[in-house]
Amino acid sequence: KSAVSRSGDYGSYEILLDGKPIGGPRNFQSPSIAVKTEKLGTHALKAGKHALRFRCVGCDPASKGRESGLPGYYVGLDRLTLRKLFPRE
Repeated sequence: KSAVSRSGDYGSYEILLDGKPIGGPRNFQSPSIAVKTEKLGTHALKAGKHALRFRCVGCDPASKGRESGLPGYYVGLDRLTLRKLFPRE
């Protein structure tokens, strides 16, 4: 799982693990600043390198920069939690 910031100038993102989408696009725009948990599911990862990517897919019409008024595309990853799960016997 992850903790992702939300604010008035944040965009919409697709989260990918090793190039494969984890669910659909997520809108991180919010009228107030907040940090919320995003469940990323359970994945069997083999030893080696893996890539977690946030790909911008646009922004909510309400997402605007405070001073510029331009569309906002920010994203803020505050925490990423990984847990080792053992197979059931």
